Amino acid sequence: MSHEFEKCLERGSLVAAEPERSIIAAELDAAAYDLRKAEASLSDDDPKWATIKAYYTIFHAVRALVRAKGYKERSHYCLLVALRHVYPEVPATAFESAMSLREEADYESRFSKEAAAAVLKDAKEFLKEARHILNRVPSTEPRKDQ
Repeated sequence: MSHEFEKCLERGSLVAAEPERSIIAAELDAAAYDLRKAEASLSDDDPKWATIKAYYTIFHAVRALVRAKGYKERSHYCLLVALRHVYPEVPATAFESAMSLREEADYESRFSKEAAAAVLKDAKEFLKEARHILNRVPSTEPRKDQ
């Protein structure tokens, strides 16, 4: 178990949670909703909101993945840590990049149409991959820390 993952558990920023199919489905629905809103925002020439909504597409997809492995986050950072821990085969770069772009857009008002288009592309691919993974991962799989 990684040191960061252990710290997230110790702080309560990551907790054990039942991998309920209804919650996992709701997270995927939220991701799909945010993806549609990101696409609409980019079409409306609003790259700031396209960036933010594309990030939340990935965020909700990651929440679904992590919940399927028996965890719930209370921190965006610990969600990233959990993704790395429970799905080491899934590249976390799209989530990391989207997180950084979202923070720049949201907190520093730094954004561009090009960056929004790139994170939107990543969000579409990430959601597709998350759905693929969740179709083959049993939701009753034991957590790796047990």
